[in-house]
Amino acid sequence: MKTYYICIGSIILFTFVMMIGLISCNKENEQEILSSKNHAKDQITPKILAFKAKMEQGVKSEDLYSIDSAVWYIEATLNFTYCLHTEDDPEVTDYINDSLIIPVTVNNETISSADVIAAYQAAATYTEQKFENISASVKDIMFQDVEFNNGNLIVYTTFGIDDESTKSCSNNPWEPIVDGWMYGEDLGKCDGTCKPYDAADIISSKINFKIPVIYGYYTDITSFYINKGMIIQHFENPNSTDPNYCKFYIFYEQTMYNPYGTFKECISKDECDFYVNSWSKIDSISRILFNVNINKDFLNIHFRDRVNNTIDDKKEIWFHTTVKYGFPHPYTGGDIK
Repeated sequence: MKTYYICIGSIILFTFVMMIGLISCNKENEQEILSSKNHAKDQITPKILAFKAKMEQGVKSEDLYSIDSAVWYIEATLNFTYCLHTEDDPEVTDYINDSLIIPVTVNNETISSADVIAAYQAAATYTEQKFENISASVKDIMFQDVEFNNGNLIVYTTFGIDDESTKSCSNNPWEPIVDGWMYGEDLGKCDGTCKPYDAADIISSKINFKIPVIYGYYTDITSFYINKGMIIQHFENPNSTDPNYCKFYIFYEQTMYNPYGTFKECISKDECDFYVNSWSKIDSISRILFNVNINKDFLNIHFRDRVNNTIDDKKEIWFHTTVKYGFPHPYTGGDIK
């Protein structure tokens, strides 16, 4: 439901924050921990079903929801209705992220029931239409994250697809990477084939395939953004023979002399696999950096390539990283729609 940002300069910062995080993790809000335990006991599904029944019966427009409650009910009901995962779910290898902005009227930090219901219906219609318009033959809706910002409800949806062209380029998602890839910009493999994919796409896909998904649904989806620091010291190329090889869990490199627009980084297959196999470390570090509730599951990671030409003729390239978490709710049956 909430979005957070952080800048990370180096693994030294990671280590330091991990040390102080061991203390801060024990200071999580007790009420939040108790609430998350209730989530695990499936006290949430009845609330969602009651909200769905209320929408079907109709409500008086003077009934009010706080902004947080409106966001929670819309998001939870969307995930229960469209993102309930079962053993019959298709296997997906790639993700499509999309968003919808829904304006709402807010008075004294509250939203009317009529507007909450209208917003949910708009989000539901968008979800169904977007899903229908995805051309892939194998597709699924993974999870939906709702946020409030400046009078708007923003619905972020992650769709999953089974992309055969990705498989043909990067072999099966459970197997190691066999070729080097250009870091980003849809440049394909280092030999120029397999455009418009790149290392950011392939590494994200490989990691997401490794992340376990429950049979059930998720609520309280939260997104965190990990970025490099704008003031950063020079680090050696992880591909080099330097003893600090692969000291970053998330790709970062700086070059000294190449002029802007000509530096194209090829990431070796071994380094690509290093980042894929580091997903659990990224999860652990993110939980400490962002004080993620211990009862939330790691849901998804997404890398986007970034380039920066510094004022001293250096070039930086890195992965801007999004990680998502949510409370899991195992679900075994009953009406969904």
